[in-house]
Amino acid sequence: MPPSPRVTLGVATYSRDAFLAEAVASCLAQDYESLEVLVVVDGAANPRIDEVLAGLDGDPRLRVVRHDVNRGISEAYNTIVREGRGELIAMLGDDDVCLPDRIRRQVAVFDAHPDTGVVHGDAIVIDGDGVAHGRLRVADMTGARLMHHFWREHNTLLDPTRMVHRRVYQAVGGYDPAHTLAQDFNFWLRAAPRFRFRHAGGDPLIRLRRHDDNFSGEDAAALATQVDQVQRTLLESLEREPLSDLVPELDWPLLHPDSARRRALETLAGAVERRGLPLPALGARLRAMAAEVPPAPAPRRDKGRLLMTMFGFDDAGGGTMLPRFAAKELVRRGWDVCVFHAAVDPDPSGVPYALREWEEDGVRLVGVHNRPSGLWDAQRPDRELEDPPVADAFADLLDRFGPDVVHFHNLHNLGAALMDVAAARGVPAYFTTHNYWLVCPRAYLLRGDGAMCGGPGDAGADCAACTGGPDPAAYQERLAAIRESFARSITACMAVSHGVRRTLIDQGYPPEAIDVVHQNVPAQDETWERVGRDRPPGRVGDELVVGFFGSAYAHKGPQVLVRAAQLTASGVRVRIHGELPRGMADALARLDTRGVVELHGAFSPAELPALLAGVDAAALPSLWWDCAPLAAGECLAARVPLLAPGWAGWPRRSATRSTGWPSTAATSPGWPPRWSAWPPSPGCSSACRPASRPRAGSAPTSTSSRPTTPAAARRA
Repeated sequence: MPPSPRVTLGVATYSRDAFLAEAVASCLAQDYESLEVLVVVDGAANPRIDEVLAGLDGDPRLRVVRHDVNRGISEAYNTIVREGRGELIAMLGDDDVCLPDRIRRQVAVFDAHPDTGVVHGDAIVIDGDGVAHGRLRVADMTGARLMHHFWREHNTLLDPTRMVHRRVYQAVGGYDPAHTLAQDFNFWLRAAPRFRFRHAGGDPLIRLRRHDDNFSGEDAAALATQVDQVQRTLLESLEREPLSDLVPELDWPLLHPDSARRRALETLAGAVERRGLPLPALGARLRAMAAEVPPAPAPRRDKGRLLMTMFGFDDAGGGTMLPRFAAKELVRRGWDVCVFHAAVDPDPSGVPYALREWEEDGVRLVGVHNRPSGLWDAQRPDRELEDPPVADAFADLLDRFGPDVVHFHNLHNLGAALMDVAAARGVPAYFTTHNYWLVCPRAYLLRGDGAMCGGPGDAGADCAACTGGPDPAAYQERLAAIRESFARSITACMAVSHGVRRTLIDQGYPPEAIDVVHQNVPAQDETWERVGRDRPPGRVGDELVVGFFGSAYAHKGPQVLVRAAQLTASGVRVRIHGELPRGMADALARLDTRGVVELHGAFSPAELPALLAGVDAAALPSLWWDCAPLAAGECLAARVPLLAPGWAGWPRRSATRSTGWPSTAATSPGWPPRWSAWPPSPGCSSACRPASRPRAGSAPTSTSSRPTTPAAARRA
């Protein structure tokens, strides 16, 4: 054994001897050489412990440390950390079994990803006789997702599978002796916000034994102790971590600090009351803390009345997020804003087209629930033109609310007739495009197989074959009727890109009514301050790291990026960040024959600046004829150059290689091999910056060039 083994594999034991020999023997049977096995005997009075260890004493890799008295499991773990010589410290229960390749596989993860702090994995569940009873699976989660999991769901990390880099203990400390049952949970809550946890992947790492002597959750007294320790740990986490990190789903930059704090505490209270191990006492305490927060000032509502439409409200996606931000920002500026939207979540009443009205952050909300379609209604062009229950509800709201202006952000699942309903009442109306729904029932000008569509040919009739609709004439009527409603009802349309504007004009929309308005969100300002402003040009490390930031759906193209990474002989690593459906995750894993792709999953807005700081370039999450402006703006705010589809809006800015590298075709075999030359120009990173910077002290806005409507510009 080398003088300084790289790995210490520790086993803590007190009085249980029945499975100790098998546990220690499995540690010594690892197929990894630079290893020591350290057994801490925590003041045991059981002579069988010494007999078992004496039988294994001939192996020079085995060391035994004894406590004179029983100090508890936390101190036994701390002794392993303190006495162990390895930089990587793994542990195993004294009744569990290491599978032979466990240590080698975990070390390989640390070698492949040097930023890793903790590697964990799955386990096979066995009983006291060693009979297998299934597999426990654990997800690979980012730090923010882990914190969400710990606070709102449960602790499902399998503690006996852990391997921890020594720098983690040096940074956050060891195990708290005050925690006798939740010591692992307490440690995870301190480590997860600061270090990357990674799942080992593949087969299980250990055989986890469950038997009468180690199932403390069935004892009422032990359960009460566990609940108390978990509650104390979460309260400590609340004192230590920013509330915005624990409740990232709130639109923090747009809220009054008191309102944000109150809502965050109420959100956590509801979460801990519903988590896997319910914590009603902690929930009551959090609600009491929320009640002590001073009420935020009431909305002024003295600038005018704005009625908006959109799909969803507190939901993912730029086409939902941007109008939500706009609504809340305009409320902050004094507008009375009401949002009529196609609600994503079903109403529990089950009533078709159920209406629900409420208020959030000063925005009045009217949601239409239980509609017959979900995200798109591509096979019902008649309903896309007019859905009578929705049109009637919108007309009633117009009469009750009496807006000065209407801003249509999305009309899918609501119907084009809403434009005429507003025009009939003489209300000025504006339209912002977030997709191509005005000309494409699928909204993205992509066919069902992901190929780019040439447009609604034959006056729209070709859409029937694309969507599977039975009546080509109905799609002709859809295209013509939406265009006519737009022409007579919309004062101005704010297209997200020049590509969108050209497409609409080509399909007969009036060019004088369509302007191009670049979009951004408040997160860009924080990204610039935290990353972009002081970022030096050049690569982060020796290996080119390309990031993907966005929901990993097929129409956004993560599969194209992964295929491209297989075509280059250069050293490259691809990191996929964003919501990742299981089917897509499996498909990307199959495509990654080189083993250069990392699937990180969903991330919170608070994590984005740090994630952007760790990549050399970003692939624009868009295969359709569009420009993914929000993702592009966030990347450029971090001075991260873009790999952009050559047909999109952003190559107009990146064609000179000043802010990125356009590809003429996302599937072209010609551009991946050139990655070895990245960055494409010496000044590429330094040239990347947001399209505009707010003046000092200015409020965040939802667009970079104007308020959300011309009416807002006149009244703000």
